[in-house]
Amino acid sequence: MRFLGIGDGFGAGAAFVEDGVVEYAVSEERLSRIKNHSGYYHGFPDRSIRAGLDYCGWDPQSIDMLAITNFAFPPLPLRMLALGRARPVGDRELLDRHEFSQTLSSGLYSLFSERVPESMLGKTSISIYRRALSRKLGRQFGLRAPIVFVDHHRCHAASAYFTQPEDDCMVVTMDCHGDGLSGSVSIGREGRLERVGTFPAAGSLGSFYAAITNHLGFHHHRHEGKVTGLAAFGDPEVADADMQKMIRYDSEKRQIISQLGRNQFHAIANIGSFFSREYSREEIAAAAQRHFERIVLGVVRDYLAETGKRKLVLAGGLFGNVKLNQRLNELDELDYLSVHPAMGDEGLPVGAALAMSAAKGHYRLAEIENCFWGDSFDDADVEKALVSHDFQCERPADIELRVAQLLAEKKIVARCDGRMEFGPRALGNRSILFHAGDPTANDWLNKALQRTEFMPFAPSILAHRAADCFERTETAAYSAAFMTVCFDCKPDFKRDCPTVVHVDGTARPQFVNGTGHPGFFKILTEYEKLTGFPAVVNTSFNIHEEPIVCSPSDALRAFATAKLDYLALGNHLVSRREPSTDS
Repeated sequence: MRFLGIGDGFGAGAAFVEDGVVEYAVSEERLSRIKNHSGYYHGFPDRSIRAGLDYCGWDPQSIDMLAITNFAFPPLPLRMLALGRARPVGDRELLDRHEFSQTLSSGLYSLFSERVPESMLGKTSISIYRRALSRKLGRQFGLRAPIVFVDHHRCHAASAYFTQPEDDCMVVTMDCHGDGLSGSVSIGREGRLERVGTFPAAGSLGSFYAAITNHLGFHHHRHEGKVTGLAAFGDPEVADADMQKMIRYDSEKRQIISQLGRNQFHAIANIGSFFSREYSREEIAAAAQRHFERIVLGVVRDYLAETGKRKLVLAGGLFGNVKLNQRLNELDELDYLSVHPAMGDEGLPVGAALAMSAAKGHYRLAEIENCFWGDSFDDADVEKALVSHDFQCERPADIELRVAQLLAEKKIVARCDGRMEFGPRALGNRSILFHAGDPTANDWLNKALQRTEFMPFAPSILAHRAADCFERTETAAYSAAFMTVCFDCKPDFKRDCPTVVHVDGTARPQFVNGTGHPGFFKILTEYEKLTGFPAVVNTSFNIHEEPIVCSPSDALRAFATAKLDYLALGNHLVSRREPSTDS
């Protein structure tokens, strides 16, 4: 059976699933080129649906079910508005037209964000929206399969449970909010998810962390990772007492209780009043990160003890926090940890389609070799894109060996090859690569890429060498293939690869094997032969504040803008022309 999952909220996109297997998935931002493309602001994910139909070659009439993420939120008025947009609308235009302020400062946000699917508002919303959506999908794409709406946290749970190999596990979802909840706990067993705990939206750790992010001068829902990176530079004790006044976990009631307000916008408005004195940004970040970890670990430990499970599967935006995931991996109560590669709302369409597929008896509990679920390209696409640029171009006999040689020569090489990654991490197919032995690279390479100087780079490493370089890798090795967990680095790795070791002695590696990623595996293998080192810097290939590149045209435009030495574009090696010496 065939299922199309559609996410029309934050992280909008589409996923195509056949008999429990993800055949294609993409976030709309990669196609619209609007970072964090939100369906209910920037526009419905038309491009994602069309791209998936084209890539899979599916007749729209062959799709058995359309699985739509979320019930009551996004608010119905915004959903209806998005359906009528003739083109994507960027952030600046939305601000100029005051659409953010007109919707978010009204009572709409609280009214819809706190409603569960069973509420009258939830039922009424989808009843109205279903009719309008059915007309649009039928008219524009020929999609006339039954439409089913799937609860936000069920989507998260299904995305995580049905893309990993273990059964009889505890599945935890946590984020800012969705369909009235900020989190859930379920037991995954024999293809079914049984919910055993929930956390209302009004007590949201996601809202707390968003408010901290905003208070520190960053963009919430975009720069939370900067708070995590900054936390390593501060003393968590200094502002700890103030953090505990903002939000806490009641172990007896199994509830998270917030004093910041009912949603993220209340939390953002109120958080400043909870600080008893002025602190440095580093002190606030450190205290917030530790308190955040303390609460999640308390929740997880309580439910592990209650359920008797020793395998933990995670999804939801909170688990984009790789330091939190490290703390969870270090729990003595755990034998196995899996974090979904697209843990944020971009993963909801995958979860919606997998949940409905499982409900019809079609599911898999098996390792996914990779999450290269997006678009690809061929030599003709590359050659067509090159016409618009004045670059040197060659076709080496062995492109992977040539890239390894350039990295050994300490060149910066961007790589765009094969199908695009799904999720927030660049995993070698849309990546910028560099040797990991330069201790000054964090400063100059971040500046060259117009990124924040204190943010650490991540390494990609041969999977069979990971245990030589990092502590406690066994329980989270599967997740580390998708760069979702930090580990403490061993002394030799700290010495040899300082570019990718954070100030706290940790790294967020990608474990690369030859089965799921043969081209990148060969680059790392050849690089190790040349240098003796099994790891390289791997950072996302994108222009500052743009999404990761998708097409050859995107890659060439980013290469032209960034200060990079080479671009491995499929089988082509692109470089800048040497300045002419002619008089």
